[in-house]
Amino acid sequence: MLSCFDAILPLGVQLLAMRSYTPVGSMLSENASLTHIDPFISPWHAHDSQLRHFPSTYICVGGLDPLLDESVDFDARLARLGVDTSLQVHRCLPHAFLPMADGIPDATDATDRTSEFIGSVMDRPGFKGMRDYEHGARDSEGL
Repeated sequence: MLSCFDAILPLGVQLLAMRSYTPVGSMLSENASLTHIDPFISPWHAHDSQLRHFPSTYICVGGLDPLLDESVDFDARLARLGVDTSLQVHRCLPHAFLPMADGIPDATDATDRTSEFIGSVMDRPGFKGMRDYEHGARDSEGL
């Protein structure tokens, strides 16, 4: 229940975002139920047939984040589907804690772990990322 009082993502802001960014959300009332949300809004809503093709995934979430349960469920779902996934829960941190890395040791640790994961993915053979795109664009332009 403590996560409902998250200073960065309080329940009211979550509901406002749902109503603002989703077609179903604009029709929400206290008695309405969600039957479908576009997976492009959140991959949590994607069908298993889509999630089976997900890349290696690193989920970093605060223990006080209102989206903690969804993060744990999504990680378990990816793992069940055979996707390489890793979940890190930082117990004392709220939602959107990564910018706090300069002043909070746990946030610094989370940022370091996230950077390590991104670096490990970019170093994999066959990775087609921004570096490959930039080199391809330069080569095709004769630079």
